[in-house]
Amino acid sequence: MDPNLFLIFGFIIVVTAIVMGTIGRVSKRAMEYRHREKELAAGISAGSSPHVTARLDEMEQRLRVLERIATDGAQGTTLAAEIDALRRDGGTPLVMPQRTGEKVQ
Repeated sequence: MDPNLFLIFGFIIVVTAIVMGTIGRVSKRAMEYRHREKELAAGISAGSSPHVTARLDEMEQRLRVLERIATDGAQGTTLAAEIDALRRDGGTPLVMPQRTGEKVQ
């Protein structure tokens, strides 16, 4: 057999191995990317992140306090004190007078 034929055959095998390896790595990275993208989308929609959940709870608490301030018919000075307490304490409200029949949280 011709020695050039062995050289050509060897070259084809090396090129095929390089191309197949590259295709394998690219497809693996693409699958990992899609999998990670789905995980992030599911995590965000479910709110499973502890940081997001904690922040949401904090915002919910602040909203409850603001609703209570607005609906309690507080005097101007009491309202100002409540708002200052929210700013100063980072969301911890002052204890407001209860309406009759309400339970303390």
